[in-house]
Amino acid sequence: MRSAGLALTIVLFSISALCFGSSPKQLAELTASDGAVGDDFGISVAVTGNTAVVGAAFATIGSLQNVGAAYVFAKPGSGTWTQVAKLTPSNGVSYQYFGYSVAISGNTIVVGCGGIFGGAYVFVKPADGWRDMNETAILGGGSQVAMSGNTIATGVWVYVKPKTGWVSDMLPTATLSEKQPQDDGFGASVAISGNTVVVGAIGQNYKLNGSAYVFVKPASGWTNITQTARLTQSDGTSLDNFGFSVSVSGATIAVGARDKNSGLPYTGAAYVYVQPSGGWTDATETAELTNAAGNRDSQFGFSVAATTGRIVVGSPYGYGPNNEGAAYVYNQPKSGWVTTSQYSAQLLPSDAQAGNSFGISVAENGGFILVGASELPVAPGAAYIF
Repeated sequence: MRSAGLALTIVLFSISALCFGSSPKQLAELTASDGAVGDDFGISVAVTGNTAVVGAAFATIGSLQNVGAAYVFAKPGSGTWTQVAKLTPSNGVSYQYFGYSVAISGNTIVVGCGGIFGGAYVFVKPADGWRDMNETAILGGGSQVAMSGNTIATGVWVYVKPKTGWVSDMLPTATLSEKQPQDDGFGASVAISGNTVVVGAIGQNYKLNGSAYVFVKPASGWTNITQTARLTQSDGTSLDNFGFSVSVSGATIAVGARDKNSGLPYTGAAYVYVQPSGGWTDATETAELTNAAGNRDSQFGFSVAATTGRIVVGSPYGYGPNNEGAAYVYNQPKSGWVTTSQYSAQLLPSDAQAGNSFGISVAENGGFILVGASELPVAPGAAYIF
């Protein structure tokens, strides 16, 4: 799903600057304490408040190649962002790709693996603060993870934190499934907000259009269920990779279709869905977001992040003569979401270079926007704060 062999960058933007129309300004640059070329530092990102998590799924640890790692950065009070922890698996093996996905909620971080040695690793912040550590617990699941409160979604499984805390090898609280199961890549992406989980299914073998499935927690609690609603495109084709990325915030869902209009100048799209007053039902989009500034094969929609009134879309292979990549902010109009190609702000790194893959991952929370980006093969990767 993402290119190997590149170190990556994270960019944090101040949302307040975007709200008032001024350009975000870089405040600091962060780097992994032991970053190396080819780590894919930034292949995944997550943020809450003053804590950010960055995945480096191709990091080598000792003699283990591509076992992966996740880095925690914190901003204490009026201080600066600093790396405070490196998270690694206790049972790491080569080609585990630990850090392929990351999520954070409160004092808990969950890290997914992209290799055949899968699983979701849960890390709970120690009483004295984050530090280099192994996991608190290992859960089953796919390569994609999401978290909200005490609930973790790992592909198609949902886990609710036991009263005694997270433990390894616990059974899933619920299994999520399609009403009509198909070989469609169900579980390619996952997101959660409160009582709502969204699972992407990108389609397979160019035969099936992608979908995004909405699951709403039953009144009695999470249990094995089929979808509450299926979200689709009004203009979709089997080549779009619709569902490659998903995000949910309250009553708003964003779904990326990174290959929409493949081969045309403005490749890719992101679709917005707003929950009806009566609850989620099968639907096509409320609005479609595209990018008039994109280049051919820009893969706009490779990553998406939704919050109330705002959606951020990553376009890692678009913009600039050398496809440096970009991320785009769309603010919801007062009258509601409408189909548009006009963004509210374009986010670019201060040192953009050819092949940056800026926008390969995005996250937004607590007044900051994070954007993952690849550096040139000679660069170790960094994190920019705006």
